[in-house]
Amino acid sequence: MATTYELARAARGRLDFLNEQIRLLREEDARYGQERERVEELRRKNRLELASYLLGEVSDDEVRALEQRLSYPSLLPIKRGFEDQLRQSQADLAQLLLDPDAAHNDLYQRQLQDEQDEIREVYERLRDQVSRWRVNPHFQALRARGFFEPRYSAGFFGWLRDWRAVSLLMAALERSQPGARYPTPAALRDAWTTLWGEAAPIFELWDSQEARRQHLLQLAARRAELEQTPTRLFQAMYAALGDAVNDHLEALPNDTRVALAAQDKHLVIFLQKSAGLQKQLQYLGEIRERRLRPLLQKTEQDASRLRQKIYKLERKYKHVSDVDITKMNTFKQESWQKRHMRFASMRERLGGFNKYQKGSFTEDYLWWDLMTGGAPGDDIYEVRVFRMTHPRFNHRTYESPWHHHHHHTVHHTVHHDHHGDTSSLAAALAMDVAADALADALGSGGGEDLAFGDAS
Repeated sequence: MATTYELARAARGRLDFLNEQIRLLREEDARYGQERERVEELRRKNRLELASYLLGEVSDDEVRALEQRLSYPSLLPIKRGFEDQLRQSQADLAQLLLDPDAAHNDLYQRQLQDEQDEIREVYERLRDQVSRWRVNPHFQALRARGFFEPRYSAGFFGWLRDWRAVSLLMAALERSQPGARYPTPAALRDAWTTLWGEAAPIFELWDSQEARRQHLLQLAARRAELEQTPTRLFQAMYAALGDAVNDHLEALPNDTRVALAAQDKHLVIFLQKSAGLQKQLQYLGEIRERRLRPLLQKTEQDASRLRQKIYKLERKYKHVSDVDITKMNTFKQESWQKRHMRFASMRERLGGFNKYQKGSFTEDYLWWDLMTGGAPGDDIYEVRVFRMTHPRFNHRTYESPWHHHHHHTVHHTVHHDHHGDTSSLAAALAMDVAADALADALGSGGGEDLAFGDAS
């Protein structure tokens, strides 16, 4: 009959197996996180491209037209807010440049550098010499007690105390300065007085030059910041308008989005991709939180309990059933292997999905079925409720409502020159071009018109 020692040995083998499963689950959890980050970046780029498509320029006319099209009168106020900031920054720059130190900063910095170079050698030599004195604790004590002052008077006991410090300071200075000799306390005092008399004005001049240098550097940094403000504000404004447009489209009622899509086939592509990317993020997160992490937590708890059991088994001896040994040696390796494969397969299917044109941005569509081929998903609330309320839904036969909505409406796009693949509408390109145009306008117009992209 088996003993607790044999059962403990089997338990250690089982613990090794569980630790390996924990390691694999943690690695898979990290991969799910990485995949969500990748999809989130794709979603961010899609939002930028959609903003670039709908609002390639930021003139008042373009913004008003988009407000009317989307029934969203909040875009111009966003633009006005950034224009106010631009005007303030231009006023601040003009005020700053009234200071000659800011207007001719480079010239003054070069002049100051020349002035410092003239005294640098003397300054560094005196700094090193003074430092040998100042770092010595005996010098510090003597100076604090006024030893180096012309009217120094310490009395008999004070002199006995200072005499020892003077002797130790003499010895230290003579060691650090080969050839230097201080035969008497008076000679030591005179040496410091002479050195400090030469160094003090040089130090004062150097400190004043350093203070001015810092002042010039601060002015230069402020000027650079203000000169870069137009580009920074434009990029921030473009991002704010883009976020506002994207958030508005996502919050629109189903019928309104369908009506907009019926008028613009390119907008359909963006809306489909936006909806699909959002669902990818959601599903990857739900699988991670509802399936993977609970299993990881349970396995960690099983391993913790098993460690406690091994600790107890190794401290007592008794006979145990052979059945217990058999159970402990049963790892269900095949079952665990299938679990890991299912997690990896689902991550790859959800994260690697890119057939957005087959989906729909409407509320009567289940992206889960398109992305997974109708895989079981009742543990996901959205999937469970949708299948209960739409029992006849089939993603293969689903017909998009915008295909027949306003079928005879003439297709209209915001920009008449947009054709073909919308992926070419890179937001970064539009932002760079517009920023260059803005910088040129500000540079040549003398600040007469500070509105972004508008001449009215």
